[in-house]
Amino acid sequence: ASPQTGTVAADCTGGVPVGQRGAAAAQELAPTGSDKDEPGPKAEPVAFDEHGRPTIVRWVDPETGAGRTVVKSEDGSQRSFGDGTIASLVSAKKEEAAKWASALTKDLTSLQLRGLQHELGQRLIQISQLYTSRHDELKKISDQLNFEFFGLDSGTATARDLDNAYRKLAKRMHPDKNGGTEEAKIKFQQMKERYEDLKVKPGGPPTEEAEQAQEGAAETPKEKGAKGQDKGAEGGGASPEEEGEASAKATEEAEDGEREHSEEEGKAKKQAGSGYDPSDKKSMAKMVSKYAKQLRDMSSRMEVLMKELKKARTYTQRQ
Repeated sequence: ASPQTGTVAADCTGGVPVGQRGAAAAQELAPTGSDKDEPGPKAEPVAFDEHGRPTIVRWVDPETGAGRTVVKSEDGSQRSFGDGTIASLVSAKKEEAAKWASALTKDLTSLQLRGLQHELGQRLIQISQLYTSRHDELKKISDQLNFEFFGLDSGTATARDLDNAYRKLAKRMHPDKNGGTEEAKIKFQQMKERYEDLKVKPGGPPTEEAEQAQEGAAETPKEKGAKGQDKGAEGGGASPEEEGEASAKATEEAEDGEREHSEEEGKAKKQAGSGYDPSDKKSMAKMVSKYAKQLRDMSSRMEVLMKELKKARTYTQRQ
C-alpha cells in the first residue's frame, strides 16, 4: 500500500510520539528552492532522531505523483534521492550495478542509504500498482476479443452461451474436418485456449456439457509453442487472429509477471522491516542493490505489457 501523508513509514528511533508535530517538523527538510508557505509537495516523514526531528522525509507532488526522498544528516547537510538517482540505478547493467553497490557503501552514510532504499521501495510499490491497473485493462480487452471470436457479447453472455458456442466451433474447426494439417491443429488449439481462458469469467465451473465438449477436444494433441501463429479462424464472426492472440498472449505473460513480482515485492517489504541491519552499511547497500534489480526487472515487464496494451487499444479503436 502507498504511504500515508504525515505518518511514520519506518521507525522513530527514540520512541518519540509522532503526529502533527512530526509532520510540521518535516517542513525543515523542504526540497531545495521550494517556498514552505506555498502549497506544493506533501511531506511524508519516514524517520526521526531521538528528539523527534525528521531525518528522512519523502516529498510527493500531489498533481504528478512524482516523489523524492530527502535525508538530513547530523551536520545539517541534505541529500536528495529522486528521478536522476533512480534512473542511474535502474539503467545500470549487471556489472555496473555491482560497482554502484560498492560505491554506495563507500560514499553514503547509513542514514542516506536508508533514505535511498526507502525511495526505491516506494517506486516499487508505485510501478506495481500501475502494472496491475494496466494488466487489468489488457485482460478486459483480451476477454472482449475472445468473446467476439465466439460470436458473443461480453456483457450478456452466460456460461451456457459460451459452452454452446465452443461446441459448435469445435466441431467446425476440428482438425479431422480440416485436412488434419498442422495449421488446422494450431488453430483448433488456440480456439480451445480462448475458451478455457474465458471459462473463469462468465459462470464459474464448467457445466456437464462443457466438460463433455472439452473431453472431445482433448482427443487432439496440444501443439506446444503454437501461440501467436494463428492467422485467422473460419466462421463464428471471429475478429482478426493476430490482434486477438497478441492480447491473449500478453495477458498470460502479464499474469506470470504479476505473480512473480508480487512474491518479490512481498519479500522486499519484509526485508525492509527486519531483513537488514540499519547500522551496517554493507547490509544496507546490498538491500539497495536488490531493490534496484527488482525495479529494473519490473520496469522491463512494464515495457512489454505497455507494448501489448498499445496494440490491443489500437485494434479496439479501429472497430
